[in-house]
Amino acid sequence: MALREPRYPNKWFVRGENCDVPRKTVWHGYLLTQEEQRSLDDLMGMALLDSKFCQRLIEKRDTSLFAEFGFSAATEEWLCSIQASSLNEFAQALSFG
Repeated sequence: MALREPRYPNKWFVRGENCDVPRKTVWHGYLLTQEEQRSLDDLMGMALLDSKFCQRLIEKRDTSLFAEFGFSAATEEWLCSIQASSLNEFAQALSFG
C-alpha cells in the first residue's frame, strides 16, 4: 500500500506478542508487510547467488521477475522506480535505515 507522504517513523511496528496485527515497515512512504520484507530478502538473495537473475533485475529491468515473489502492485511499482546500475546500488535503495 503506497502512501503519499510518510506518516510513521521508519521503524518496525510491534503490537504485542499475541496480537494478530502483522508487523509492518515504512519505507519512504510505503508500508511493507513482514511477508513482503521476506520476499525482498529472497529477491536480493537470488540476485546474489544467480548472476543471470541479477543481470535481468539490474541491467534488463525485467519486471516479470517480481511475479514469483508475490509482491503487491504498489511494491512492484516502487521496485520498478529504483534507478540502480549495480546490485549494490539496488540494495542501498532497499535499505531501511
